[in-house]
Amino acid sequence: VNCAGLVTMTSLADLSEEEWDLVVDVNLKGTWLVTQEVARDIERAGGGAIVNISTIEAEVVVSSAGHCQVHYNASKGGVKMLTKALAVELAGASIRVNAVAPGPIATDFVSLEGITSPETLDSLKERLLVPRIGQPEDIASAVSFLLSDESSWITGVHLPVDGGWLTR
Repeated sequence: VNCAGLVTMTSLADLSEEEWDLVVDVNLKGTWLVTQEVARDIERAGGGAIVNISTIEAEVVVSSAGHCQVHYNASKGGVKMLTKALAVELAGASIRVNAVAPGPIATDFVSLEGITSPETLDSLKERLLVPRIGQPEDIASAVSFLLSDESSWITGVHLPVDGGWLTR
């Protein structure tokens, strides 16, 4: 499981090349490097599955603090396409590659994005079809499924686990 996420709340006008590189390196380049390394071992073991953690922000831009995070969206959109390309590349080695795209999940990461006030949480819940903020267990269940043999015919998928966020 590739689970790396870094976001900074910097507008395009204030975004430095160094900050762009840091976010892209952690979110996208790190996923590629880890996959490149572990794919060899998974292939030697006869195949298996890799799951990347992306975000619904690979599908839709969410604005907070008065602007979006272009570097975060670009990096996680890259993880989505990397997942699809890796699924094609590694299929011959019997390695399935999928991604889970969390919506708002009750973690410290969400707190870092400033999603902590009751008003903000209520606003988020109004957008969801399942009227609650997701829990880490929701993501863990999706990852567990994609790693299991129960999903042996699923590869190249970017699975939203978002309480219905993307339907609106």
